[in-house]
Amino acid sequence: MVDWKMLQSEMKVHAVDFVRKEAKEAAVLWLKEKGLPAAKEIAVAYVAALKESAEKETSWCRFRDCVFLPGVVQAALWLAGNMLERMTAAQNTTNRV
Repeated sequence: MVDWKMLQSEMKVHAVDFVRKEAKEAAVLWLKEKGLPAAKEIAVAYVAALKESAEKETSWCRFRDCVFLPGVVQAALWLAGNMLERMTAAQNTTNRV
């Protein structure tokens, strides 16, 4: 049986190991190469389902499903993508120096 309190304690003690430059750079690179593309695939399916449900809605609920929520999802992915792009570019610049 796993002692969750001990595991939690050990993770807190070793959290500093994940704050190293290499670990942070690897996390950003993983998010850019794996995490964001997966999120975009999920977003495509979610937005399609929203637009399909919008056909059954009226008034503000239709606006929510057809415009607002898809716009929020796309804006969040765009923002995350731009931030990851800038962070990886900055990492590449500092690694060359």
